[in-house]
Amino acid sequence: MALTFSRQRFRYLPALLLAFFAGLVTHCYARHLPHWVAQYVPDTLWALWVYLALVFIASRLVTWQALCYALAFSYCMEVTQLYHTAWIDSVRATTIGALILGSTFQWGDLLCYTVGILSGALIDVSLQQPQLETASIQWDNFESTEPNAMV
Repeated sequence: MALTFSRQRFRYLPALLLAFFAGLVTHCYARHLPHWVAQYVPDTLWALWVYLALVFIASRLVTWQALCYALAFSYCMEVTQLYHTAWIDSVRATTIGALILGSTFQWGDLLCYTVGILSGALIDVSLQQPQLETASIQWDNFESTEPNAMV
């Protein structure tokens, strides 16, 4: 017997939606919030959402794999902000483009992404269901054509 953990997608949906809407609210109302909240919380919530969306979509990933993939994706998104051409800057000028791609590279964002994704991993571990797996017996090897015959 082995103890494994599984994800049930419906358990992740409330956290996924909460991270999405909280990130949107902190971004939209940034001028009404303390400076440090407006500066760091939206990026942290964005990374939390990335992690939760990843485990929602790819529910068979092990937690450490999801953590690595989410960090790699988030860091890549931040590094792409160093690239500026007319076409990508026009995409970033839209609301959805700015929310997804960002606009300027900041080292502090990498720390926010790390905190958000680690928070997501903690939420992930707390939502996983432990399951006992038992070994199944293969009865095919014990079949015989004669009654009472030794195998």
